[in-house]
Amino acid sequence: MPSSSGPAGSGIRRRGRAAVIGGSVAGLLAARIAADRFAEVDVFERDQLPDRPEARRGTPQAEHTHALLDRGKEILEDLFPGFFADMATYGVLPLDTAADARWFHRGAWKMRFPSGFAGYPMSRRLLEWKVRQRVAALPGVRIRDGAAVSGLRTARGHVTGIRVGGEEVATDLVIDASGRGTRLPAWLADLGYPTPPLTRIHVDLGYATRLYRRPAAVRDWAIALCSGGCRAGYIVPIEGGLWSVTLVGYFGDHPPADDPEFLGFARSLPVPDIHAALLEAEPLGPAARYRFAAYRWHRYERLPAFPAGVVAMGDAVCSFNPAFGQGMTTAAVEAEVLGDWLASGAASTAAFQRRVAAIVRDVWLMATSEDFRFPETEGRRPRGWPAMQWLMDRFIAASNDDPLAMTRFLQVMHMHRRPVRALADPRVLGTMLLLGEDRS
Repeated sequence: MPSSSGPAGSGIRRRGRAAVIGGSVAGLLAARIAADRFAEVDVFERDQLPDRPEARRGTPQAEHTHALLDRGKEILEDLFPGFFADMATYGVLPLDTAADARWFHRGAWKMRFPSGFAGYPMSRRLLEWKVRQRVAALPGVRIRDGAAVSGLRTARGHVTGIRVGGEEVATDLVIDASGRGTRLPAWLADLGYPTPPLTRIHVDLGYATRLYRRPAAVRDWAIALCSGGCRAGYIVPIEGGLWSVTLVGYFGDHPPADDPEFLGFARSLPVPDIHAALLEAEPLGPAARYRFAAYRWHRYERLPAFPAGVVAMGDAVCSFNPAFGQGMTTAAVEAEVLGDWLASGAASTAAFQRRVAAIVRDVWLMATSEDFRFPETEGRRPRGWPAMQWLMDRFIAASNDDPLAMTRFLQVMHMHRRPVRALADPRVLGTMLLLGEDRS
């Protein structure tokens, strides 16, 4: 990827203009990458952007628990040197996913040991605000809020501009990072291009997140997780000495926002740890609620024709079950691919979308392997799914007790290793076959 030591574009002759649609994390990372190659980068965000770490209308999920995975942290630190030293001043610190987490998953406790794989839990509003500050300071970058993009303009198969209200803005590259509300498929249809096939997996998930003041009592864990069933719960420490507590329910069984129902839902989890901890903590107002109906994957890599100079990334391509916390790191990895693609000459939009699809495919496999276990999940299982599910079940069961299997599991979870490569490790396969039958 382009070097981020020094100002964006150091040592590179920057020219032309790029337009980024969407000012959330994916769009801001795309703008940071584009600033290495383009003299001008405009970020168009339809919301009015706050000048402090606050949620905004276009990110209703911002009030809920977020974490940046280990690979995402590495990419952000490369793009913004010193970023996490700055975040540490707000109380955002690395937490080892194995050593610092008490994790009950699929009916068993995960083993605990220093794994070296850290998550960085924080509020979404703080992360987005700090990234936006860094991006806004880059030469040639302009963030335009209250600016809704309404269409594309092309000539001879290449994008030439975008429509923003009644204004037409000339541009050489358009990056759609507008999230689940993307209008790109409709814009393509308006221009006479085919729209991408859409893959949907319906889970009707709802979650409620409530902030608590972290109690003074010392525990042997920093993070508490209960997952793998139709009800789940998470306690994650964030900045300000707070706990972000999220309760999750599938298939219409959504957690309530108010006491005593919120605590009652926590009490219903398979293990009592989260409920017991909440009884000792001070709640700070009611919970925020959010509903996620379905995974959505726009299959741009399958299109036979696509205008040159237009690419899509982040949730504008694929949105996963947010309870798994993969979205921001996936966007960071896609930004890394964007940098490689631009450095190679950005000749083929299709090549970029194929590389994005390869990233999505791995994350999709891990996420859907959890949700396809439930018969209520609606969506087409991929070819060979029973065999893949058998392998994934045993891989996860082996990771409960075996350090190597757990290490491989965390490498996949933190996006350092592909699932297929982790499953192909002969030592892990041996453990899976020995332990999987009894613990799956």
